[in-house]
Amino acid sequence: MPAHFRGIDGLRALAILGVIAFHTRPSLLQGGFIGVTMFFVITGFLATRSVLNMVDRTGSFGYGRYLIRRITRLWPVMLATIAVVPWLTWMFAPSLLQKVVSDSLPDALFASNWVYIFRKVPYFEAAGLPSPLTHLWFLGVTMQFYLVWPLLMVVLGKITKSKWVRSMAILVIMAASTADMVLLFDPANTSRMYYGTDTRLAELAAGALLAIWIAPSSRGTEAAEAGAASQTVQIERQAGDKTGARLTIVCNVLGTAALAALLTGFWFANGYLSYMYQGGYLITAFISLCALACAVNNDSI
Repeated sequence: MPAHFRGIDGLRALAILGVIAFHTRPSLLQGGFIGVTMFFVITGFLATRSVLNMVDRTGSFGYGRYLIRRITRLWPVMLATIAVVPWLTWMFAPSLLQKVVSDSLPDALFASNWVYIFRKVPYFEAAGLPSPLTHLWFLGVTMQFYLVWPLLMVVLGKITKSKWVRSMAILVIMAASTADMVLLFDPANTSRMYYGTDTRLAELAAGALLAIWIAPSSRGTEAAEAGAASQTVQIERQAGDKTGARLTIVCNVLGTAALAALLTGFWFANGYLSYMYQGGYLITAFISLCALACAVNNDSI
């Protein structure tokens, strides 16, 4: 598999447009916030793929090295934003400066999502002039995911090499996360469900499913199978061509349908309604997963 998937860039662009449109003109694109779910699915895929590739390549997992890479990628952007936004706020919206200052430290520590939960900061309320740094909560959830998920994947990989078993374990995690969101649902205060790392874990884990299935087999398995495979290479090539063509057609149909569903969601999803917290985000994650699988398979969107 390639190191970089151009199709993922297309999905990211679509998600960004949805989120920007939602915050700019929510009345025109009230469901643009589901772009966040698309980002979570992509993040889960890339993070899990990175862990599995490292284990396959080196035979071990350097947790410290992995975290340093992630922190050095996110922290400079985070700190630059925190450094610039207060000055811009002071010049153009001084009434928000106190909120920006109070958000700066939690953002720098990748903990703002839990601070917003504690403060009961509503994501969907346009009134009250939210802090310009509010949107950095996403990076907080992402970093918290990076802290725990790689260890879980490594342990799961030591327990079993079966992709089916690992997929079932991830589905159980997704079910638990969704149940957590359902049980915590409070129509008067959706901040706990929306910002919680535990309640959004299902969306991140959805991307991990795809990463597991496209991950290379272990080096030992590849070596053991090499001799048998060489004897039937011509038959496999012919069968593979036919199967690959069928899979491409199926993938294109599913991917197109998924993109159509996501675009429809941009217009009709509503963050105020209970259905989003009672399975809506999970359904959106699976739809995003279909679009992602197509983007990875075709390397385009």
